This record gives sequence, C-alpha cells and structure tokens, in this order.
Amino acid sequence: MSVASIAARQLRRLTGGEVGSAERKVGRELFTKGGNEAEALLGVDIGGAKAALPRKRGKGHTMPTDQLMLANKARGYRREGIIEKLLKALFPKEENFRVYGEQYLRDRFGNIAIHDATHESRRIDFLVLKGKEIVQSVEVTGEEVSKAAQLQKEMDIRKHGGRYVLDPESGELLRWPAGLKTRVVRLK
Repeated sequence: MSVASIAARQLRRLTGGEVGSAERKVGRELFTKGGNEAEALLGVDIGGAKAALPRKRGKGHTMPTDQLMLANKARGYRREGIIEKLLKALFPKEENFRVYGEQYLRDRFGNIAIHDATHESRRIDFLVLKGKEIVQSVEVTGEEVSKAAQLQKEMDIRKHGGRYVLDPESGELLRWPAGLKTRVVRLK
C-alpha cells in the first residue's frame, strides 16, 4: 500500500469517510518510523485548513511586531489542529488510544518539573497513550524553527526527575518510557 493511498484514506477519515484498522496500523508504523514516507503522510493538506495570514517579508517589512506575533500564533494553532486530527485518526479511541495536548513533565510527586538552569517547565504538545503507557510524544512546529534548545531542556528535565506525566482522565502519574523520544513534526 502506497503512502499516497494511506494519506488519501486518512484524509477521508478526517473528513468523515471510513478507514479500516489495517490502514491505521500502517499509518501508525509510518508515523513511528519517521523518514520520507512519514513526511509524505504528514504533508497531507486537511480540508483547506490553511489560514490566510500575513508573512514576514524580510528586510524592510512593514508589519508591526504584535501583528506578526499574532500571525505566528495563528499558524501554530493551525499546525496543532492538523496534527491533532492526524494523531486521532492514526491512534483512535476504539483501539484504546488517547491523544492529549499540552501535557507537562512532572516529578514523582506529581509536581510540574522545573529545569534547574532556566527555571522553566516543559509542556509536550501531544502525548499518545495506550492504556496506561505513553507511546508517542509529539512536538509541532514550523518548517524553519529550531527545536534543539527546547528538546535539550526536555532531556535535562527528564534526566533530573521529570519522568512522569499526569493522565488527564484518571489523575494517575504515568512514567515516561526510557527509550521514548519526542518526535518533532514540521509543517508549513
């Protein structure tokens, strides 16, 4: 099955069509594996969700800073909406998956974990849980944005005890799996 057919099926699923469990399984495997095939899958334009927003035009642009910040924020919300729909299609509730946005790393007592040097916390854009296990961690960003410092901060926080997240449904602390790394997904 080609990535294009999976993407088409995902698009139908996201817009109300039906997608079978076999396609979801292949889609999950591609998402987990990453690489060019996964990028092609994630590059699907979902139902005209692109916002018509002003862009910075380089030297001499006339857009006020606050207007540019609002435009960037709107683009970020659009990207997160696309990825949330994709994750919910790939990891459906019917198969015991749950997708949650904006989850803080926490210490073993349930407190929001704080980075020693920066005194900042780390909130993961999306977590995918299966039962009581964290199976995916996803950070959504633009194509040209570096997330190196943010991911380093996340690793530092986890190294110093921030290895838990709070299950929003049960209130239970879930331990971060040792080998799980946050996947950065880049969209326009």
